[in-house]
Amino acid sequence: MPPVFSRWTPLVKYCSDPQRIAAWMIKMKTLPNYFTLALVAVFLAPAYAEDKLPTGQHVMDQFVKSIGGKQALSRIKNTATTGTIAISSMGQGNMKFTQYATAPAKVLMRLEMEPMGTMEQGTDGNLAWMTTPMGTQLLTGPIEQAMKRDAVFQPDLNWRDLYKDVKCVDEVEFEGIGCFKLLQTTPQGDVVTAYFERDTWLQRGLERTTVVGTGQNADETQVLKGYKEVDGVLYAHKTIKTVSMGTMKQEMTITIETIECNVDMPADKFTPPDAALEQAKAELDSEGNDKSE
Repeated sequence: MPPVFSRWTPLVKYCSDPQRIAAWMIKMKTLPNYFTLALVAVFLAPAYAEDKLPTGQHVMDQFVKSIGGKQALSRIKNTATTGTIAISSMGQGNMKFTQYATAPAKVLMRLEMEPMGTMEQGTDGNLAWMTTPMGTQLLTGPIEQAMKRDAVFQPDLNWRDLYKDVKCVDEVEFEGIGCFKLLQTTPQGDVVTAYFERDTWLQRGLERTTVVGTGQNADETQVLKGYKEVDGVLYAHKTIKTVSMGTMKQEMTITIETIECNVDMPADKFTPPDAALEQAKAELDSEGNDKSE
């Protein structure tokens, strides 16, 4: 408590005791009953509210409402997004990206990396792949699983399908903003720590374990900023992502420039490259030969 209020500390402590306040109010027989009850409600409500956190389900439902609501989100069937990515360890400037996404979990991202050229990575919900100037690689194992997880379309709308349990465990400061802290547990047992602003219900960030290109686990923190409305839905237009593994740390700033919803998107947009299909067929043939031996 600031020094200027120190002399009032005993009174403040007394007034913060709901039982004392209630007893005192009841003794005030000269006041009308309705006025007494109103004063009791004013004093008691904050005391009890401060001790009780909302449920995780309530926070998630309020978040969905805050970004536009179920109806607005349900109207969006696909998105085409453009923007830039700046990586702290790379000094050649921003990289441009274009990303296409649709339900249920299909995504294709094109990344222009000068002077390396264009890279692509995507998933059709079945296979996941990456294409670089050196060729196409079929992604498998933890990297494939992480990519498919992040490819789920409209994760905010379908959060009940993504998490078997959601708990609000604390009220904390995240990036200087008062937030509710949620633990979101996936069916696989992975836990995502998410932060939702107390006053607006907007998500302000998350912490989770992710998989890097080498297939190793790393700690990831995301800070979400710059919410803007597109077709009735609020999207965070800036994400600061920090990935840490031991003493190594890399920061990536993703800035969205445009988002288009419900665009004309050919059915074969997410078809894997021939090289990825051939590698997948070779793996199936190899597994079949192993089983027959």
